Amino acid sequence: MGFSLMHVFELLARERGLHRVPITAAVMGEGLVNMITQSQVVAFLDKRLKRIGSVVDKPISECPLFLHTVFSVQREDIAIDAFNTLAEKQISSLAVVDGAGVLIGQIALRDLKLVSHDVSKFWRFYRSLGEFLAVIEAEHKKRYNQSRKCVVATVDDTIGTVISRLAQHKIHSVFVVDEHVKPIGVVSLKDILGELLNSV
Repeated sequence: MGFSLMHVFELLARERGLHRVPITAAVMGEGLVNMITQSQVVAFLDKRLKRIGSVVDKPISECPLFLHTVFSVQREDIAIDAFNTLAEKQISSLAVVDGAGVLIGQIALRDLKLVSHDVSKFWRFYRSLGEFLAVIEAEHKKRYNQSRKCVVATVDDTIGTVISRLAQHKIHSVFVVDEHVKPIGVVSLKDILGELLNSV
């Protein structure tokens, strides 16, 4: 305790793999008091878009760091191979594309939560991504009563629009697509926080 929220933003923006910031007591021995998560930060920013300043009106096309390499896998690839790629590349999501390179979905580390702890369900990892995504979609709908659609943005969308999409769908990144719905970038909360900090 004793640090500002700006310090939390800096940690989440700059520390690779950091998704939560623990809040500890100022008094030794009292330990963990609370946690600040990426989802809470997104919700906080979304409610305060008008106070953030003109940076929220900046289009993605003017943020070259957002248009970095997109890692993708094919619909026919095996699900377990996609999760291995996530681990090897140390990334949290992959674009799932069809034979023409059109975005049809995404696979993310958080999808592991939707696979039952029951070992008898592990066969799902050895199905194609197309089949795996259908199973995950059904499980997501059953648990959360909402569709698990792939949320996207275009280069004309603004930082503010992306923040609102992240908050609305309770996600941490969106793929940037071209006019043919082919992924050309990915914008994460980490990227947005970096852009906001650079504008201060």
